[in-house]
Amino acid sequence: MARQVDLVLIHPPYHRRRGSGTIFPIGLGYLASAAENIGYKVSIIDCALVFGSLLPSKLSQLGAWLEPRLKSMNPHLGIGIGPCTTSSIRGTEAVAHVCKNVFPKIPIIYGGPLASLPGQSRLFFNKLGATAIVPGDGEKAICDILKILSEGSDLAHAHTVITPGKDDLMNVVEDLDSLQFPRRLCSVDSNGYVLSVRRDLFLGKFATMVSSRGCPHRCKFCVSAHLRKGIYNRRSLENIFNEISFLQDSHINMVVFYDDTFFLKPDSLAQDAHDLATGMFNLARPLYWQVEMRPELLAMVDKDIAAMLYAAGCRQLNIGIEKLDPSCASLMGKNVDIDKIRRAVRNINSEAPNLRLTGTFILGGPQENQNSILRTIELASDLGLLFAHFYPLEVYPGTDVYRECFPNDGPLDWYEKIVSDDLPWGELLYENDLLTRNDLLAMVNEGYKSFYTRNEWHKMANQSLGANYSKVANVVKEWCVDRFSIKKETL
Repeated sequence: MARQVDLVLIHPPYHRRRGSGTIFPIGLGYLASAAENIGYKVSIIDCALVFGSLLPSKLSQLGAWLEPRLKSMNPHLGIGIGPCTTSSIRGTEAVAHVCKNVFPKIPIIYGGPLASLPGQSRLFFNKLGATAIVPGDGEKAICDILKILSEGSDLAHAHTVITPGKDDLMNVVEDLDSLQFPRRLCSVDSNGYVLSVRRDLFLGKFATMVSSRGCPHRCKFCVSAHLRKGIYNRRSLENIFNEISFLQDSHINMVVFYDDTFFLKPDSLAQDAHDLATGMFNLARPLYWQVEMRPELLAMVDKDIAAMLYAAGCRQLNIGIEKLDPSCASLMGKNVDIDKIRRAVRNINSEAPNLRLTGTFILGGPQENQNSILRTIELASDLGLLFAHFYPLEVYPGTDVYRECFPNDGPLDWYEKIVSDDLPWGELLYENDLLTRNDLLAMVNEGYKSFYTRNEWHKMANQSLGANYSKVANVVKEWCVDRFSIKKETL
């Protein structure tokens, strides 16, 4: 007989890039912990762990895999699907179809970035069969939902969800320390989580964490600033280290912080780094860790900060550089000074030569042409980074860049563009008279070839990666051909 749970949370599949990782959906982990803390039984199914492609031939197999797992859990109160994004919309539709067929009377609730954008509720109600939508932070909402459903009442009475006819709502948990630590295991098929090639430090068992929610910056291409009403909140260091100690009890050796940017202000970087390092030194056992960082913060890393971070266990800084031309960067809401970045890299290589540096770069956008992109690629190759990722400028609804690129679009026109695209990746690109989609994808391939075929890179990678060098070198060779797994001959 199938066991009965109150709630099943499902992570929909998305199109996986070559060398990308599969990590536990920590947002669902937070929801599960909140619900379990008040006595409800929750199961998590991660479709993205098993299905890494949105090709119709792959999605057609999803039902046969998901249906028996869903039936075995027999959700009593509801099904939650998320986090929902534009790039996973095809996978979300496929999951919704299975859920509605197997349990047609069970409410379906959606959440995530897409569910938090104004004007998107019609998509969920008309296309995905939603009962309710959770915009913003979901911990209080999921508890409200379960209490109301267990009483046999209508979710329209909940003040933390959007139901038909109600649209102006955003949930924000300002005291992040009040949240339960997230659960980190699926109910089935929990094996197989791996970090991406560029993030894998090959240091054993890992976990992901977030130290904040929201983003205080306003990059014109990024949707983060439009979520949570633009409110940014941080956890206390004490709360962060309590969770780290909890993870270390489960033999975690490494933590990847997935905040949009871990450190916040350039003028307080030295003190913030010192406070973080002090806490790391006081842990019962050493911990290795890595963070995301904006370029203006990297520019403030001097020799003392570099040495301190490395001594405290930091083994990688992932820098969202995006643009190396200051004028193009400012048009995107970024602040870049390439001379200061070069100086910071020299400081790090001098005082902490084993502290790995990676960078991401966006190709295309306002005032960009092939010559300016080639210059960005050239400069990126000269920065002393171990890894670089090159992306065409991807356009997301709700952002300034989307409105510039598609000024006449309605709220759901992006959906029609994505589901009618012959490519399976679920992305819209910034195209103009100078650069078409094919041009941008060709420039991305050029970026990977230019960066990873250099003798200097192979020498650095061999020294840094040691026994793992050959495996990584084989993956980056594929990046030079089809990083996004969208060419017909490589699908």
